[in-house]
Amino acid sequence: MTWPYLLQGEDAAILGTVGALTDCLQRPGGCAVVPGIPSDQYTLTLITSLVGGVVFGYSLRLEPSGAVRRKWVWSLLFAPLWGSLFINFGIGPIVSRTSDPLPVLGNVAGFLAAAAVVQFSPLFSKSAVEGPLWKKEDQ
Repeated sequence: MTWPYLLQGEDAAILGTVGALTDCLQRPGGCAVVPGIPSDQYTLTLITSLVGGVVFGYSLRLEPSGAVRRKWVWSLLFAPLWGSLFINFGIGPIVSRTSDPLPVLGNVAGFLAAAAVVQFSPLFSKSAVEGPLWKKEDQ
C-alpha cells in the first residue's frame, strides 16, 4: 500500500478537496456546481417528477367547463404547477450537475408513468369536482 490509501479523516478530506478543485480548474469553463449527484438528491428529483406527472395526468382527466372548451386546455392551465415540479425540480438539478443521461431518462419515464397511471386508472375515473367518489347510503 502506498501512503494515499492510509490517509483518513482531515488529511483525506483535504486531498479530496484539492483533487476536486484541480479537476474543476482544468475544465475550460470551470465548475458551476459540485460534480455528480448524490442518491438522496436524485430520489428527491424523482419524487418531484412523479408528483408533476400525477398533476399532469389528473389535469388531462378534467372535463371542459366554463371558459374551458377542450380537455387539453386544463393541462395548459396547470402547466405552471406540473412544469415547475417536473422541469425545475425534477430535471434541472440533474442536468446542472451531471452529463449522464440515465437519471434524466429515469425522471422522464417516472413522469410519463405517473401521468399514464392517473390518466388511465379506473380508481380516478370519477372526478372530485363532480362530487364524492363514494355515495353515502340513506339511513
